Amino acid sequence: MKKLIFSVGMIACLLFGLLLAGCADPEQPPAYVTGGEISVSGGKISGYCTDDGEVAVYKGIPYAAAPVGELRWKAPQPVEPWEGVLDCTLWGANALQNDASEFSYWTKEYIQDTDPTHYRDGIVYSEDCLNLNVWSSTDKYKNKPVLVFIHGGGYNSGGASCEVYDGQNVAREDVVFVSIHYRVGVLGYLATESLAAEEEQGAGNYGLLDQIAALRWVQENIETFGGDPGNVTVMGQSAGAGSVNALISSPLAEGLFVNAVSASHNSINRDWQTLDERIAQAPADLKDLTTEELRALPASSLKGRTLSTGGHCVDGYALTGTYRETLLSGKANDVNLMTGMVAYDNLLSSVYSNASKGITVGDSMIVLQNYVVQARRLGDYYGNAYVYFFDYNVPGNTPDTTGPYHTYDIPYFFGVFSAERAEKWTQADRDLSRFMMGALVSFCAQGAPQTDPAWEASKGEYEYMNFNTACSVKRLDAEKAAIVEEYYQLL
Repeated sequence: MKKLIFSVGMIACLLFGLLLAGCADPEQPPAYVTGGEISVSGGKISGYCTDDGEVAVYKGIPYAAAPVGELRWKAPQPVEPWEGVLDCTLWGANALQNDASEFSYWTKEYIQDTDPTHYRDGIVYSEDCLNLNVWSSTDKYKNKPVLVFIHGGGYNSGGASCEVYDGQNVAREDVVFVSIHYRVGVLGYLATESLAAEEEQGAGNYGLLDQIAALRWVQENIETFGGDPGNVTVMGQSAGAGSVNALISSPLAEGLFVNAVSASHNSINRDWQTLDERIAQAPADLKDLTTEELRALPASSLKGRTLSTGGHCVDGYALTGTYRETLLSGKANDVNLMTGMVAYDNLLSSVYSNASKGITVGDSMIVLQNYVVQARRLGDYYGNAYVYFFDYNVPGNTPDTTGPYHTYDIPYFFGVFSAERAEKWTQADRDLSRFMMGALVSFCAQGAPQTDPAWEASKGEYEYMNFNTACSVKRLDAEKAAIVEEYYQLL
């Protein structure tokens, strides 16, 4: 009888506990979902929500100290604390560069915002440019995958405020979207004898070190926005994709991301300069200056200054080899990869074609992407790789065009349909975007795109997902592939 009474008592306690649990308040939403005041490295910030309340946005968040004065041409330093609440409803400054404007085939939506009223303190360009932006959905509070996007611009220009880089629609799919600014031009990639003499400063790779600092900021702060620091994907377009290739190669970026997306650039056939080569190409008026003299130069004298060969160099610190060398040596960072090109990316870089053999520039680009897959496997296999090719003819191109140009895939990945072409978008565009954004979002979440038809990991046999009206898996003809491989002879 005593045992029975005890059992009944225990059951009563359990029922009472369950009743209390049922009456308890549900999980309280974190402060970020209102765009309200939150704390990050450096201090408190405030943002805003989109009109529908579905996405919280914080812009221009400093992720490192301003690289000015004594910090110019040095590795980024920890962010300096600020007092009060920093207003993060406006963009932070783009890197110092020439004024942006529409050019060639790239209309307004592909160019960073140049309206000073959209920037904190009205400053569009500045040396003080190490800032980032965060979009996060307000209906899911934690453990969301994170996408960190790196803008293009030939390592000399560009910014995160381009309309096509808007992260809100990706965020609506419960992926925390982060975009960053980094140093460009001579401020990002100069190397001189005096700068190289400074111990462990990564001379010639300051822009890359900025990107690594931003990824470290994400590791330390992204949980505040509902993101999972253990599930970060880094993505870049053009020079941003070249930066992704460099991040995969850099020992300093180990453990900072698990997936990577390289859009419209492939460093597999590019020999990054050595540090000595980068030093040799330093502008004549800068090459013999001391570090003190370099840092005393007025910023105005450096605006728009570029290098004949920009981007990364093998400095022995941030980079110990080229993309190809690092992959083949087994020293690259172990991440899943989505990599692809746009049909007319060749406007910006020369690739092999042979009309007599029926080989197109697209065939050549597919072979180069396949080389990446092969190099990853030869280097002891780095996870799965997924190759794509975008040849959908985006509406609104200038009359003399016959296909999509550099950057034209990005609006489809991000679901951004600009008012600049409002009367030209069709259901076919939205269907393609739904497919591509779905592939990207699932890749961020799981390290593998979930699509129908199925997009399997590449086996290095020239297979790829073709993005067009009807997306499908294709394979390059083996005879054509062999001719192109003989031309490149990379592996």
